[in-house]
Amino acid sequence: MSLQTEQTAREREATKPLPFEESIVLAIYHANRDCLHCLAGLILITKIRANYVAISSAWRSRGVALSLRDYTNVLDHIEAQQKTAEARKQARADENLR
Repeated sequence: MSLQTEQTAREREATKPLPFEESIVLAIYHANRDCLHCLAGLILITKIRANYVAISSAWRSRGVALSLRDYTNVLDHIEAQQKTAEARKQARADENLR
């Protein structure tokens, strides 16, 4: 593969849409205070299906960087979504054993 072909392939890959669970992490890391407030609203109305640890870590990290105090409701929501997903996964596994 030539260097130009390799570069083009990488550029194409970089412009592909990401799943919410991946793009929200990037958005959190690049957000200022106002954007983080908007992202909090979005997260709180969204059913998160994966990447819970990365999202929570990004949220905590950005909150510390911006000296935010009270966004624990976002972390609580992410944790609740994770627990719900784990319970669903366990229920499916239990159902398959029957």
